[in-house]
Amino acid sequence: MKAEEIISKFAEENRITDIGICSAVSFEELRETFESVSASLKGFAESDIEKRINPELSLENARSIIAVAVSYSREFENIDDGILRGRISAAAVGRDYHKEVMEILEKLAGELKKEYNFNYKAYTDTGPLSDRAVAMRSGLGNAGKNGCVVTKNGGSAVFIGYIITDLELEVKETKNDVCTGCGVCVKACPTGALGDGYDMTKCISYISQLKRELTGDEMRLMGNSIYGCDRCQMACPLNAPTERWTGSAEDYAPSLEKLLSYSNREFKEVYGDTAIFWRGNAVIKRNAIVCAANSRHKDAEKLVLPFVESENELLKNTAVKAIELMKTEK
Repeated sequence: MKAEEIISKFAEENRITDIGICSAVSFEELRETFESVSASLKGFAESDIEKRINPELSLENARSIIAVAVSYSREFENIDDGILRGRISAAAVGRDYHKEVMEILEKLAGELKKEYNFNYKAYTDTGPLSDRAVAMRSGLGNAGKNGCVVTKNGGSAVFIGYIITDLELEVKETKNDVCTGCGVCVKACPTGALGDGYDMTKCISYISQLKRELTGDEMRLMGNSIYGCDRCQMACPLNAPTERWTGSAEDYAPSLEKLLSYSNREFKEVYGDTAIFWRGNAVIKRNAIVCAANSRHKDAEKLVLPFVESENELLKNTAVKAIELMKTEK
């Protein structure tokens, strides 16, 4: 069976909503863009611009790239139980998607290995290349008004992974201009990060993952978000059919009191297998303090005050700012 047929068959039988193949020639056209945003993406993307551009620096004799999209379109119940809660992005709820997508990619590579002898490197999110650039070159979709890739079958709420290989695969010139420009995602963004392009400094997902102390304005923009924000993706009318979340409400709307009480060991026990674990207990607690301050809930100050005396400078300074924020918002 041809390699391309194996790839297509595998996609049909697994959780892949969209799959494509592109060449592994340099992404030189993106150099200027990568250089302009390198400072803002420090800690989020490969710092070596050459590695971001040239697939051969990740795999010698790279010839082709296989790109996949896996839907995470989910529906959650609204919780109104009087408990002060935050919100976790649908993309980060449940088992770490990095592990799930990597398992799919390794399984695909295993199927190809049964017929072909080749070398490869598989990545999702944390790889050297731009996932979005690979996805668009592979024909999975195009850049939506929310800055994300809108894929033909999965829509905007998708995880993207790719395999760089030295196999010479057939590339079909496919260009899927999926996004209609309807603007629903722009309207769904609560901070105005979308519109005339994408303003990273107003994006809740970006802000929630910063490791530093947040400014007062950044704290206000966070709202009730503990980690990430996918309002623009989930609002996209082109998303794959939504799956109802059958796990606990704590998975997507955790109690702030619980979050703020976790020791490092307890945090690892609860979140060690999820996507938020990589940012660490202190950053998530910082975000929980911010969420409490933004809530105007009667118990918010009681939760925040103990951290004014924290030995952790990030939490201490955040708590002091949070108290001031609550005073000004009254």
